[in-house]
Amino acid sequence: MNSTKSALSFATNDRCRILRPSGRQPARWWRAIGFIGVAAVARANFPITSLTTTDTAGTAQSRSVLDAGGATVTVNYNGVERVVTSLQANGNPWAPVAGGQTFIRRNNATATFPSSNPNQTVAWNLLLNPTAINLGGEYYNTMEQLYSSGNILTGTDNLFSNTGNSAGNNNNIERIDFVFTTPVAASSFLGFYLLERGAANGHDAVKVAAITALSGTTPTDFSNVVTLGSGAWGTTALTPATDDYNVLRYNTAAGPQLDRISSTVNNQPIGGQLMTLTSFVTPGTVVYGYSLFANDVTATGSALASWLTFPTGTAESTGGIDLVGSSASLVQLVPEPAGRAGVAFGGLGCLAWVIFRRQQRGQGQPAKLRVR
Repeated sequence: MNSTKSALSFATNDRCRILRPSGRQPARWWRAIGFIGVAAVARANFPITSLTTTDTAGTAQSRSVLDAGGATVTVNYNGVERVVTSLQANGNPWAPVAGGQTFIRRNNATATFPSSNPNQTVAWNLLLNPTAINLGGEYYNTMEQLYSSGNILTGTDNLFSNTGNSAGNNNNIERIDFVFTTPVAASSFLGFYLLERGAANGHDAVKVAAITALSGTTPTDFSNVVTLGSGAWGTTALTPATDDYNVLRYNTAAGPQLDRISSTVNNQPIGGQLMTLTSFVTPGTVVYGYSLFANDVTATGSALASWLTFPTGTAESTGGIDLVGSSASLVQLVPEPAGRAGVAFGGLGCLAWVIFRRQQRGQGQPAKLRVR
């Protein structure tokens, strides 16, 4: 049964309507001009070109772990929580307006630790001082904690990779669901964003779909799938390209502590992509959130609900996305669309209106362009 939550409707109507003058059909070129601005936003996703973030003090702690060579060392987390407060994409500012919950969907393949640990957590954190092993961010020892934090100082290595990483940085995760607190009516002025650690032109491929039906907190149907191809998204470095990271994971199958530095990653920035809700569905469709899948998943629609049927031998080359710990976040174009439509498209609309009015002079009342 679908969720009975009512959908939020933001001030996000997406179309300009032309009211025809009495007795005359407006020229088709005029109608096309009226829709140019909307077409530039609708059904699209864009590289993020900048982020604005806020730091708050969380829980700092020091932990005794093994390094990659097996020696005991101390890792120091500074406890900073760095969250996104706004972003720029396609020349426009966007800001979070709602949050949600994160759900990790794992396969039930036989555990062969560390390649397919039933409780595996692999977490990277920004490396501030390699000698003292000082890390940015907090310590999260479950994937649910990590992806509910919204903290961009941390993330996971090889989110959908089931096997093959020589450092043991593999997961048995098949799908990750970000469910909005309240469902929303889709609009090109609403969306969400993905962030990944990696070279600006080297981000891993991933498949994305909007959740269009929900039973409790479990998705039961999805939109069309949008594929972000390898190297084709997040093409702007949002953090320094010289940043380094330590990757930690469980060293024992029982967990639950991240007790080994499995690898160090050097010289990688963060990049990201804004995805409008109308990239997936038509305006007005109720959207409950969004889900991510490995690039080898071929299911579509309601078949995507059955994550236990997904491939369980996904290689790093196919499932190696190093997703940042940003949580479920619905973002909206800023300022609100009515104001932005007037600013962005007003000049074009006024020019077209003047030309059309001249054409209509002496033939009844001029046409009016109304944004609604």
